[in-house]
Amino acid sequence: PKFLANTDTTISWLVEGLIPDNTATILGGYPGSGKSFLLMDLALSVATGTNFLDKFPTKKSSVFYIDEENPPVLVAKRFDALVRGKGLNHPPANLFLSVGQRLMFDNDRKLEKLRQKLDELSPSLITVDSLIRVHSKEENSAREISSLMRTFKNLMQDFHLSFAISDHIRKPQKGYNNAGVALRGSSDKWAFVDNLIAVSKNKSVIRVEHAKSRFDEGFGAIVINLEQGPENSLRLRFEGAASDYDVQSRYEDALMFLRGFIKKDWVSRPQVVSAGQDNGLNKGPIDKALKYLVERGELEQSKEKIDGRGAPRFVFRRLESKTDDAA
Repeated sequence: PKFLANTDTTISWLVEGLIPDNTATILGGYPGSGKSFLLMDLALSVATGTNFLDKFPTKKSSVFYIDEENPPVLVAKRFDALVRGKGLNHPPANLFLSVGQRLMFDNDRKLEKLRQKLDELSPSLITVDSLIRVHSKEENSAREISSLMRTFKNLMQDFHLSFAISDHIRKPQKGYNNAGVALRGSSDKWAFVDNLIAVSKNKSVIRVEHAKSRFDEGFGAIVINLEQGPENSLRLRFEGAASDYDVQSRYEDALMFLRGFIKKDWVSRPQVVSAGQDNGLNKGPIDKALKYLVERGELEQSKEKIDGRGAPRFVFRRLESKTDDAA
């Protein structure tokens, strides 16, 4: 067929392996999960042609950043810190900001003004923080959300650009769960987007998971550290695969738990494991941490019968002569 013969199947990437040209991406997560920082880093990375999240190469292009979620002073403060974190003296000239302008994508008059602005700026990427703030549709209505998604699609086609949009999930995540399946409102959002990135946060550590990728296999889940630098700078630093980080994090949690739980009196391994499980720990990290603390001389290990009955079991007690230096 002529369509197949005349269609170039090469994918042109705006962000390598993540965001192709002329596509839509949603970053889904609970408030405070780090979505805004990711959008800002994405905008700065594309505008400067530097790596997004300290990992993904970008194609240098103009960016239009829309923020209807955060106060202008906070947006300015965060951008200033991230600009410093990238080693820049000032924001790139091809990054255009619209903050608190009450832009609504379902308002014909405001949409026409946006189209005029896009004609003027010719951005390759529009970021929106956040979806709930830029429309008045009923989020649980498939018909209304489908209409809103068509508006985004028309803009993508008419101006040859990509969208990256933050969106909330329905309820708080417990630990590091996939936020992708919990986007608020109609499932038409999920059906519309080409990429869905699930975002969760624990202190300064942000977990980023490629929950949906229409054009590629995706990168799975990675961990990013929100790193404070000199002169009030901020940097999103790539740490590695989330699986590796999770294993190390659980082990460190087990060390902290054992150092607080085991005192001078003997306590059996089943008692230790049961108490650890009550604190969300599994047997594997507990046993690994017990072995380390015994080898290091922080704990004494013995074998004895519990209450004089049954087979002997491992018991542990704290040796006060050893300091509590971190592993």
